[in-house]
Amino acid sequence: MKVEFHCHTNNSSDCSDDLNDKIRVYKNLGFDKIYITDHDEVFNVNKSSFCAHGIEVSSTLGHIILLDCKKKPPLNTLWFLVLWAKAYNSKILIPHSNRKFTGLIERYNNKGFGRFYLNWFLQKSKYIEYYNHRDRNNLRVEIIEEKTFNIILNLEGIYSSDSHNLTDIYTNGTIINKENVHVLDKEKYNRFKNSFKVVSTKIKINFLILFFNFILTIRRSLIYMKNGKL
Repeated sequence: MKVEFHCHTNNSSDCSDDLNDKIRVYKNLGFDKIYITDHDEVFNVNKSSFCAHGIEVSSTLGHIILLDCKKKPPLNTLWFLVLWAKAYNSKILIPHSNRKFTGLIERYNNKGFGRFYLNWFLQKSKYIEYYNHRDRNNLRVEIIEEKTFNIILNLEGIYSSDSHNLTDIYTNGTIINKENVHVLDKEKYNRFKNSFKVVSTKIKINFLILFFNFILTIRRSLIYMKNGKL
């Protein structure tokens, strides 16, 4: 089974592809399923069982994809996205983790957030992109602590297009075998591993930022649950 986990349509401001054209091209390339992951909004893609719902959320610490998510989360903090995914049986995918400005790992390393917060979120995630076709010629190397690196390697790796136009699709996709396990592309896996410079784990947690994010998200979550929105 060949799957695309990350692609966009003209419902994203930086993409001009119509959904029907997207379906046609992916079917011609032999895909069995594609997730439509437009930016910060969930749109109806039930034109075909070939398509599945998703959303690429511009979170407070980088872009996060929720797969099988049919409703836009009202908050974009990492804490709330975990609660939202659990409530709606969605799966969390970490896209283009090292991309400047929008990658979760890149943002974490440059903003000084505690590794405990990042590690906790990664442990609640299911997938990470081993390969993003848009970043194929511009793969950044990030310094990362050993424990975080080990958590990342325990996530299930996928290979995606992140396609914003019909001519820039990773035609191999992600292959899933009969046991519902993603088939490993060793070359791209090793390339992904080499995009991190691993350093010894240090106890360096910014407790103030961590505590503030926790209290703020719990408070907002309680408000939404009280109003019956979660």
